[in-house]
Amino acid sequence: MPDWEWTVSGYTLIPNPFWGGILYPMIVFSILFAWPALERRFSGDRAQHHLVQRPRDAPFRTGLGVAFLLQVTMVQIAGSADRLYVDFEVSYELQVWFWRIAAVVFPILGFFIARAICRRLQRSDAHPLRGWTGAPVARSADGGFEAAAPPAGGREGGSPPA
Repeated sequence: MPDWEWTVSGYTLIPNPFWGGILYPMIVFSILFAWPALERRFSGDRAQHHLVQRPRDAPFRTGLGVAFLLQVTMVQIAGSADRLYVDFEVSYELQVWFWRIAAVVFPILGFFIARAICRRLQRSDAHPLRGWTGAPVARSADGGFEAAAPPAGGREGGSPPA
């Protein structure tokens, strides 16, 4: 944090740790708390939603979430710059400039990368993490479990049976 210590006639009004230790977390948690109301206001969507939406269905929101998380992460990692200085012997001034730039550039890059990935997934409607390869399990008469034969429809490699 910048060296902002306001003093009046030798008395410190606001000590420097306030900015990074109280004000910054307060801003972060205020944004997280206010996000649902802000999104309702700016999107105009006032309906109740009881299901989680896939990230690809809201590329802009996903990009903003990634950017926000990256910005908070960059600030937290920058807070440990003294350990990096000691452990890796990297110039302290170089680290300060790197983290200053990273705290602005990485969230912007993260936003555009996440949004592009979501848009590509929307266009392809692919499910890269799906592809169920298991087998249905049935309970035997003696109380144990055993793999059952796949249904007649041949669901191998598809989604799990309902």
